[in-house]
Amino acid sequence: MWAVANERDEIGADLVPDYLTSVKEGAFYGWPYSYYGQHVDERVHQQRPDLVAKVIKPDYAIGSHVAPLGLWFYTGSNLPQAYRGGAFIGEHGSWDR
Repeated sequence: MWAVANERDEIGADLVPDYLTSVKEGAFYGWPYSYYGQHVDERVHQQRPDLVAKVIKPDYAIGSHVAPLGLWFYTGSNLPQAYRGGAFIGEHGSWDR
């Protein structure tokens, strides 16, 4: 299973990247203690270094503040070969981009 995620805001114009990642059973992806892997979010007042140590880094960064909404894997044959097996991600963008 795969998913796209809108990461957090108000850390900077180029942080934090939204992402595409495979979803693994029992995995921890950081919320709310860290972002995009083990980058600790200092704004969280009750830290959990034990959980941050277990965070799985996402598979692909897709840019900061792009706001991904949908994900679709292309399995058809109508588009050129370069698109076959690829992922299409619907984005609506951010208020500050």
